[in-house]
Amino acid sequence: MRPDVIELYGVRFPVAQRPVVRRAVTPFPQRITVGDYRSGDHVVESELVFSDFTGGIGVLVARPERGADRYWWGTLDGRYQFLTLPPAAEKRGNPGLVDRFIAYNGSVHALAGNTVYRWDGSGWEALFSYTGVVTDVVVYDGILVILTGSALYMYDGATGQGHEWQAALVNDPIAQGYAACVWDDKLFLLGIDNVMRWTVADLRDCIQNQTLPQYQEAGRLLLPSGWCQQLLLYTDQTGEVGIHAITREGLYYYDFATERFYQTPFTWPVSDEVGRAAVWRGQLLVPIGQTVYLYNGSLVQTIGPDRDDGLPAEVRGRVKACVPGHGYWFAVLATRGAQTGSSLEDDWDTTLPNLPEGWFPGARRTAAVLVSPQLAYHTLALYTDVTDVGDVVAVATDDGYGLWVSTTEGVEYIALPTGLHNPLQNPTQRFAEKGALITSWWDMGWRNLEKLALSVVMNAVIPPGGEIRVSIGYDGGDAWEPVAVMNTTGRQRFRIGGIEGRKFRMVRFLLEFERGPDPFLAPYLIDMVFTYLRTPRLLFGWEMSLQLTDPYCREQVGVSAQRLVEELENIAMTREAGTLRYIDEGGNEVERRVFLTELVATELVGPYREGRYQVSVVELES
Repeated sequence: MRPDVIELYGVRFPVAQRPVVRRAVTPFPQRITVGDYRSGDHVVESELVFSDFTGGIGVLVARPERGADRYWWGTLDGRYQFLTLPPAAEKRGNPGLVDRFIAYNGSVHALAGNTVYRWDGSGWEALFSYTGVVTDVVVYDGILVILTGSALYMYDGATGQGHEWQAALVNDPIAQGYAACVWDDKLFLLGIDNVMRWTVADLRDCIQNQTLPQYQEAGRLLLPSGWCQQLLLYTDQTGEVGIHAITREGLYYYDFATERFYQTPFTWPVSDEVGRAAVWRGQLLVPIGQTVYLYNGSLVQTIGPDRDDGLPAEVRGRVKACVPGHGYWFAVLATRGAQTGSSLEDDWDTTLPNLPEGWFPGARRTAAVLVSPQLAYHTLALYTDVTDVGDVVAVATDDGYGLWVSTTEGVEYIALPTGLHNPLQNPTQRFAEKGALITSWWDMGWRNLEKLALSVVMNAVIPPGGEIRVSIGYDGGDAWEPVAVMNTTGRQRFRIGGIEGRKFRMVRFLLEFERGPDPFLAPYLIDMVFTYLRTPRLLFGWEMSLQLTDPYCREQVGVSAQRLVEELENIAMTREAGTLRYIDEGGNEVERRVFLTELVATELVGPYREGRYQVSVVELES
């Protein structure tokens, strides 16, 4: 190669003048905003805006066209307009792992360790003992009825003691059963023989006289013994309310007139992981394994927290129960067994000093209570380092309305509002001391394009002593880089990576909240804007002036000008990529894969289109 000759697509051409002109051709990417554009205020920098977390947990890798209100996991409260701390949980003693909670006579009663306890406002008062494993408990005509696999107990709340149906009924199927239900002013019991019975006698007379009530047998569930998980009231295909049986293989409707159980269209493969179902807003919620089915009498939907990207490994067990509440329903999660890992993700670095305390303790078992307004899920409470999770119930008693949660570490009570109002406007709302949230991974719709992180802009309200911390994770790694600490109310900007910025392809955020000494005041995030530039690879283009005349062409490259003109036009017509080689001003040989974009002929002379040709090519990335 000589400085006055270039090679284009394997053909050598003489240049009319030096140098070959090179210029950058990569266009500056247009500014984009992902999320709520109303919170953006940048002219050049692109933005990722976090201002809405109502979509809930379950998205590990986000897509810009949807999921702007979703996140991966966290204990912060994202149900409302602003992100804030969850409600505080109060310790309520430890009567043992509670098999069942029930509200009775204005107080919460707990069945734990073969003993019935009553919460008296300061502790658990033992009332009476029972034998067997609790299978169901209901209140019928003001009487607390406890059904176990060994006997049936009645308690009227007045005598101060429980009354067991005696007369050697330990092995009597009438006194043993799987489920109970109150309907049509009758107490229905499904025995271990799968026979449905309802009481004829007045139970109060039975308690007073300590006599056995009389039963009326009313049909049989034609399934193996133990397959019925629960009896509850729901509407049949005609819209009439009746008794339904939740079984291992589906929903059965009990027809009192014919004394038969009929299988409904709502079925599922046989499973031994059917949890406790609930009716909420006229819809039936049935947990099975890791998912939850919603049934409205005709349509079945899968709405469990395992949808989308699922749950972190430590709470990826089963949904033990669905619990109805005012405005929301609750999903109780329990892992399948002891946990040997200690991270929410397999590659998580649990030694980082700024991770939320109690998230990664190498837990023996982890439990969680999720709250949902319909389809979205948020973490209301997270329990680590527990051996097992017991019952959870949302009830209204003389103490107020709240959620009672039992684990092997004790009972906790979480006060709840009866409406959907903003907790920041509730003067009686107490907030947890701390909480954290991990966003989804974001690539801004440019997965393989390198980007330049510039800043985080936060708009928040911070009470005295409160704080919000932000850390960033990059490119699928498990490390966190602290970037912002905000402890005063207002709008603040925090630069990332100094003057130079920080290169990345994917990014996610860890938000940690702490309140001050006042439990009634919590910090809340109005919005957070992450600014960045999209920085595609810098590509070049070249402009060359070729002198295609004779005898110049024959002297420089030994080929006639007519032949070179034909070669040049053929290159332009083939629309294929080729190679550009030339000697630059420093004497170095440059070789690039290029594509011809423009060909302009000037100063043509003679019959063979000889003259000067302006050629433009662009560099290709591949």
